[in-house]
Amino acid sequence: MSGDFHDLAVVSATLTRQYDASPIAGKLVHLAVPSQSCDAVTSAAGHASCTVTPQGPAGTYTVKAAFAGDAGSQPSSYAKAFTVTREQTSLRYTGDTVIAIPTASKVSPPHPAPHRPAVPASLQTRAIVDPRPVPFRVTWERS
Repeated sequence: MSGDFHDLAVVSATLTRQYDASPIAGKLVHLAVPSQSCDAVTSAAGHASCTVTPQGPAGTYTVKAAFAGDAGSQPSSYAKAFTVTREQTSLRYTGDTVIAIPTASKVSPPHPAPHRPAVPASLQTRAIVDPRPVPFRVTWERS
């Protein structure tokens, strides 16, 4: 069993007689995943299910089903791994697609850090930058 984080997931169990595997209808079954639980009544096929919304981070947890028993049937329980998968995401870039680069008349060296000597003025350079906008495209691929 598995479900995405914060998406609806169906947990289910089937209640049967142990000696002949015939279904037991009309019985209350308690289903639980970490931080959530629900109760469901078994169908004519012995099937009980309910919907939960996994809230824990992605990983493997235990889903438990329990029948408390009654005058005619003994209690029964079962546990199985339930995997919470990461939520699907999508991303769309909505920022600028053209950036204007202004003309720079002088590029200053960074301020000297204690471990880095200052750049002598004779080695400082002048840079002229084209002021026209530079178009670009950003794309993402899901892996």
